[in-house]
Amino acid sequence: MNKKGFTLLEVLITATIFAIMGIGIMYFIAQSNTIMNKSVNQTFAHTNATRILNMLTRDIHEGVYITLGNNQASDRVFSIVGTDSSVVKWGTNGESTENGYRMRITRNDIEIPFIGANAENINSIVYLFVQPHLDGNYVYANIDFKLPLGSAEEVSISTVAYCRHDPYGYGFNPAEFSYQ
Repeated sequence: MNKKGFTLLEVLITATIFAIMGIGIMYFIAQSNTIMNKSVNQTFAHTNATRILNMLTRDIHEGVYITLGNNQASDRVFSIVGTDSSVVKWGTNGESTENGYRMRITRNDIEIPFIGANAENINSIVYLFVQPHLDGNYVYANIDFKLPLGSAEEVSISTVAYCRHDPYGYGFNPAEFSYQ
């Protein structure tokens, strides 16, 4: 008798092999997607941190000196005084929300929004810390800025920004300030 076709055992072995291969491919796709999402989140967090840091640095460059206000852990306020006596006030303040504690960053009391694909996921900063110093006739600030990425990861940027050189031309006298 000449029977053509596959036995039940052959079909089951083939189905098992394809199932194992399918599970492996699905796992690979899921891992690739996770890695891609993490990379996109890091990119947008770094972009947001850089954008905010550039805004702050630009304000410091245009200023003559920096005054510190409230410097508590949850609320930090500092002002950058310009050559025309204009003041740009930067700060962070914390608030409790239904999702936990949230830190936001403000410029002249207006919250700076986050941009990008993950903007809704980055609704809080870790911290922004500005420490002004005096070096001869220059006022400069050490700036540390961190944004969370979730699950104990964060983007951290640090820089130094100098105020405009003012050899007493705009009424700034370094002797009046005691920056460390």
